[in-house]
Amino acid sequence: ESMFLPRIGGEWRRLLRVRKDLLMKKWDMNEIATPLTLFDFTISHDAFDAANSGKKHFREGWRIGSDEVIGGFSVCSCHFIHGSGDLQKIQKLQEFDLSHLDSPNKPNFTPFIRWMGTIDTRIGERSRATRSGYCAIQSPSFAFDGAPLQNMYNALEINCRTDGRLYTLNLKVASYFPDELYQGHISIPPMKMKESDLSDGGEFSTLVIPFRELILTAGGRLRDTQRQLDGAIRVEHLGFILMDGNDGDFQFDLARIRAVNLIDGKIVGD
Repeated sequence: ESMFLPRIGGEWRRLLRVRKDLLMKKWDMNEIATPLTLFDFTISHDAFDAANSGKKHFREGWRIGSDEVIGGFSVCSCHFIHGSGDLQKIQKLQEFDLSHLDSPNKPNFTPFIRWMGTIDTRIGERSRATRSGYCAIQSPSFAFDGAPLQNMYNALEINCRTDGRLYTLNLKVASYFPDELYQGHISIPPMKMKESDLSDGGEFSTLVIPFRELILTAGGRLRDTQRQLDGAIRVEHLGFILMDGNDGDFQFDLARIRAVNLIDGKIVGD
């Protein structure tokens, strides 16, 4: 093991994996690159970071937030689900065991992050906000100044399962303007888990969002001058936010995120 890197997980290992994959794809590809994995919880490093999210002194995990910071009442939590037992009762994860991920005989279960909570649009009496009611989740970052896609991809693929509410994708790329985000909507039919899904994690929707369809925002507002996103970007981190203006519970399951090439409605090399 390197004396400069943690044993497992962390932003540097994540970046090194992506850079290695990019180099191999650039070497192997004839014309169009095959999908590039950004986050996949079947990968032990990504699973480790997800499982340790929220733990004290651990900074590499997925982070959550809500309107509580402006005096609101929305709340949310994040849970790493890596087996049927976690689905049967969501509770605080104990010490994470990677043996089931490193084993050549992996169980037939799709691990995922479950982001869940309650949106409350009430405005606190002492709050200066004019509106409230949101929850958010953000991925771990890629080290240095982001994962360089090198103009090799034109879209993001998200494997997720939602309750049918209108979610927003937040994509942060390296920029001279730190408050800028590219955003896109996630609106898919609700998917309810069946009893039979407990054994394998259930089915997920595959959503593909072309970079050109993302809109540029800054400080939560639409930029007057839009700069269309292309493939020559460095991905710093990404995440999701729910602020649809409706009170009530929500649930969002995430299994994988990849950079892909979408041509004629199909993902190249999938």
